[in-house]
Amino acid sequence: MNNKFGKIIIILMYVFLVSGCQKEELKNPPQEDIPKEKELVCKEGKLENNQCKIVTIKEGTLTCKEGYTLDNDSCQKVILIDAVKKSSCPEGFELKYDGCISIKDYSLEKNENNEDICPGSTTKRGSVCKEILKENNEYSCIKGTLKDTSCEIIDKQDAGVMCPEGFKPNQKVCEKIEYKEPEIIEK
Repeated sequence: MNNKFGKIIIILMYVFLVSGCQKEELKNPPQEDIPKEKELVCKEGKLENNQCKIVTIKEGTLTCKEGYTLDNDSCQKVILIDAVKKSSCPEGFELKYDGCISIKDYSLEKNENNEDICPGSTTKRGSVCKEILKENNEYSCIKGTLKDTSCEIIDKQDAGVMCPEGFKPNQKVCEKIEYKEPEIIEK
């Protein structure tokens, strides 16, 4: 009889499960057990990863490294280095002493009094007239701009940003990021 009783229990459980009684109960739970939808809302900032992210931006003070000066939004430093004396001269000139020199000989001319004279800007040297030309630019720069006997190089760098306490530099401004809990609103 025990064996028959066990079979009856198994059959009843099977009928109970197949009939869907349990399923029906789950379809219509009591109204207070239904979870309500909730929305997270930020009074300030934007919702990010379930937190209100508040970004405060302030103008920073642009700064330069020592030896540099602020020029608009960048820093610059003027560096002077010795220019290089030219080692070659233009055609018709020779490298002599401290520059490029061209010496041309001209014949003496006679004036109306039959005296020997030299034409134009030439100078009488013995029985000839000499024109001595010196090229003004006897130095050159590999880099930079020639200023007398020096080369002027301007080194430019981005300016740094100095921020008030609690702020961090972000490009040319300062920002402070804070996170706050959002409000929970039920729909």
